[in-house]
Amino acid sequence: MLDKTTEKTIYHQDSNANPACIQTIFEEQVKKTPNAVAVFFAGQTLSYRELNERANQLAHYLRKLGVKTDEPIAFWVERSLEAIIGFLGILKAGAAYLPIDPCYPEERQLEMLKNATSKVGLVSSNIQVHSGKIPLLHLDCQDFYQESTENLNVSITQENLAYVMYTSGSTGKPKAIAIPHRGVVRLVQQPNYVKLTSQDKILQLSSLTFDASTFEIWGSLLNGARLVIMPPHTPSLEELAQGITDHKITLMFFTTALFHLMVEEKVDSLASLRQLLVGGEVMSVALLQTFVRYAQNCKTIHVYGPTENTTFTTFYPVESREHFSFSVPIGRPISRTTTYILDSNMKSVSVGEVGELYTGGEGLARGYLNNPELTAEKFVPNPFSDQPGDRLYRTGDQGRLLPDGNIEFIGRIDYQVKIRGFRIEPGEVENVLNQHPLVRNSLVIAKEISESDRRLIGYVVPNDEPEQSPETETEQGSQYLVHWEGIYDDLYRETPATDDPTFNIIGWNSSYTGEPIPPVEMAEWLQATVSRILNLGGQKVLEIGCGTGMLLFKIAPTCSRYVGTDLSQSALDYVTQNLELAGNQAEINLMHRMADNFEGFELNSFDLLFFNSVSQHFPTMDYLLDVMEKAVAVVAPGGHIFLGDVRCHPLLAAFHSSVQLYQSPDELTVKQWQQRVADKIAIEDQLVIDPAFFVDLKTHLPKISHVQVLLKRDNSVKDNPSGYNELTKFRYDVIIYIGQQKIPVQSEWLSWQEDNLSLAAVKHHLMTKSNQVLCIKEIPNSRVTEDLKIAELAHQENQCTTVKEIRELATTLAAQEKAVDPEDLCLLGEEYAYTVHVSWSGSDRPGCYDIAFVPNTHPEKDCIGFPFSLAEKPIKQPNTYANHPYRPDISSSLVPELKAYLEEKLPDYMVPSSLIAIPTFPLTNNGKIDRQQLPLPEDISSPTNGSYVAPQNQTEESLGELFGQVLRRNKISRQDNFFDLGGNSLLAMQVVSRIRDQFQIEVKLKQFFDNPTPSHLAEIVEFNQGKLGVFQEVVGTTGSNYEEGEI
Repeated sequence: MLDKTTEKTIYHQDSNANPACIQTIFEEQVKKTPNAVAVFFAGQTLSYRELNERANQLAHYLRKLGVKTDEPIAFWVERSLEAIIGFLGILKAGAAYLPIDPCYPEERQLEMLKNATSKVGLVSSNIQVHSGKIPLLHLDCQDFYQESTENLNVSITQENLAYVMYTSGSTGKPKAIAIPHRGVVRLVQQPNYVKLTSQDKILQLSSLTFDASTFEIWGSLLNGARLVIMPPHTPSLEELAQGITDHKITLMFFTTALFHLMVEEKVDSLASLRQLLVGGEVMSVALLQTFVRYAQNCKTIHVYGPTENTTFTTFYPVESREHFSFSVPIGRPISRTTTYILDSNMKSVSVGEVGELYTGGEGLARGYLNNPELTAEKFVPNPFSDQPGDRLYRTGDQGRLLPDGNIEFIGRIDYQVKIRGFRIEPGEVENVLNQHPLVRNSLVIAKEISESDRRLIGYVVPNDEPEQSPETETEQGSQYLVHWEGIYDDLYRETPATDDPTFNIIGWNSSYTGEPIPPVEMAEWLQATVSRILNLGGQKVLEIGCGTGMLLFKIAPTCSRYVGTDLSQSALDYVTQNLELAGNQAEINLMHRMADNFEGFELNSFDLLFFNSVSQHFPTMDYLLDVMEKAVAVVAPGGHIFLGDVRCHPLLAAFHSSVQLYQSPDELTVKQWQQRVADKIAIEDQLVIDPAFFVDLKTHLPKISHVQVLLKRDNSVKDNPSGYNELTKFRYDVIIYIGQQKIPVQSEWLSWQEDNLSLAAVKHHLMTKSNQVLCIKEIPNSRVTEDLKIAELAHQENQCTTVKEIRELATTLAAQEKAVDPEDLCLLGEEYAYTVHVSWSGSDRPGCYDIAFVPNTHPEKDCIGFPFSLAEKPIKQPNTYANHPYRPDISSSLVPELKAYLEEKLPDYMVPSSLIAIPTFPLTNNGKIDRQQLPLPEDISSPTNGSYVAPQNQTEESLGELFGQVLRRNKISRQDNFFDLGGNSLLAMQVVSRIRDQFQIEVKLKQFFDNPTPSHLAEIVEFNQGKLGVFQEVVGTTGSNYEEGEI
């Protein structure tokens, strides 16, 4: 327990605290700074006076509707100006706000509505609600704008209810926490942990259903600061960084997990901050120290607190030169707050001894609304106080008092687990893991496998920048490329899938079915790609990664010089055998080399360089940047670089969610499906790139004059957007203009939605204004609309219980979007003699595209100034533009090393039974680690868990071992389906290659796809071995009857 002197000091220093309510303090601030900007959102501002008047009008209207003091009013709301008007108006009416996220599942919304006793609910503009319970007032309704703008005279005190906030409950039902005005006033008026002034610009980033928004909103408005509100969707790191930089934010709050990401990837964007509050989860010591050393002018404050004590309870100001051995303290109580560390009998523990953290003071909630039993359990009488009715809240958190008076957070009591009779605190294991130089962050959880099987599972995010030499990193990258070289060498030895040698589509298989993509779709894809490249008009051409020559055979005949490189000798051999089919071109050179090897190529020696469907096999973004730097150097001014079939990072979750939904049976539970999606995203082993990388490359390489990011063309499945394959939906092309003086075509950009456009309206414009450029932005893309809806359902709670219900719901939601197939607009433009270009709208709008219609007679019809492409932003760290490809080689070496490390540091019962290395932790919308989305160990997540069937012969056993080696699994059942265990076509190639080496026979890839279990594949292997035996016997007999050389 903190000593009495400390407690008295805390109470004494706050004896002059403001006794007024929230709205009263705000009204006083309006008198001081009526014309100062109070709120900024999406280009709109409200001054303190304007905000006060708008809130007053709403409050008067609510009073007329019969709203009463202390009534919680349900408010369906997202971050917006209306949210602030609504909160303030509700408080001025004497009621309390109960924010509801419109994205919540209907069942959860109905549960929350049980505590909304008001006879009316509020709804922000553009939000559709079907409550069916109470009448709804939409804030875009004009009725209340006729009301008085004068302040109301409603009699309330600090004990009246201000808001109701929900948190998850251990029973599965959310808990409604009732916070009075005094809690908010204590949080933001004359606080001892942060300095709030009228000069501050505070970012409103948190969800309005998350209690950190209380600090952001009222910390700003009750102190005369400017509140800058982020858009309502979950922002990308790029958007967040841009918002902080553009508005010169001085003060903000980050959840711990989001802080970790920002320090790793966007730390430069935090330069304007003068105070930063961080809390919510266990802090990475290394990342915190990195930030405080970087941000010398920013005061970093580590905060802690349950919602039940109004957002923050304790704080710890971090010094720049401070060193932490294990963890960062959560510090001392904030203003008008008390903390105690007690044992199970509510007795004080000694300094250094672990106990449960209790807290009290003016921040304490009334309790849980309409739940007196839980309130009595968690809010208990304060045995250390002589004030009647004084209570303490049992946080359920463990802590200990340090000798210097600060508190150290240990972990949740309900995270404490018992494994084989031993009580274990996962946080202790995490602290040890985090000290390893190869670990950036860790999380340890207990997983209930069955009633008799409970295991400790550890998750580690490897350190991207361990203390290793550049030579080591280069060696690892080379090993990764050699891995792909082996795969493609094996692949290209396969018999071509078509009779046309120039159209060898071997290996182009669907991620959905595992089957080859139909030739008609591949032909459409090839034609669109070739057309786009030929349109660039190159004569001296370098192709990196020419493969079996699908592009070479079409493009080389138009060139004077063509150089093709590839890492697969088998591919080059294939092209060489069929080279005469490329026509009588002047010169074709084929070279066996890696993509980053430009040795022998002179500067400015090519006018066209391209690589198609190659970048996803690069090991890192640093490798890609190196290739791009060399590529730009060898292309002459006036030339082009074309990158085709680039996998799109902002659509990565949509891709995996869609594939897993397709492959899952109807009866699979939603939780199981969501786990499959999480697993696939975590082990994505290809490089998936944000298009923004290529746009930002302009500022890094001045020789680049312009960049265009283009969607794929595809007319093979017209009138059926859901029939598009993954190449069309989830990949894009890039054209980079080198040293050209031409000015991209620009025009006024119409908005598809704001200007209420349609196919008919576009057709009319093209018919009547045939000589004008028409540009339209942000058109919903019907190709990916349903996939994006599926991804949303994969990463949030919803009312569905089975995969069948998810399919039906996703289809329904997608149909409501009124999206447009870009191919329909392209064909429409071409019908009226326009050249049509379709570009990406941006990373923050992954489901939209921009389109430009340029008359065919326009001199610059092929170079368009799309808004996304014209952005001028400094290039960031390359790895921030992409995923971190899963590297089984690194993971397989790291995990044993960490196991051995833990065994040295901890007793054996505390060492997790499984350690899993993942690129990053998945986050909830509130920025905390999403434990539900963590991948499970393979022996738990295996679809055949609990139904292992042993091999019946040596062949099945050997094949099971091959499956295990490629899939990194320990135990394979004879009935396990290779693809259900996470296999794909490329991994299948590895198995086929290893079968050849081990059994000395050929198994066709199609045979593997048709027989993907060890038991069925064993029959194929044994049949082929039998044929080989007969052949050898015949050869042996024949050979004995002839002299050598006679045959």
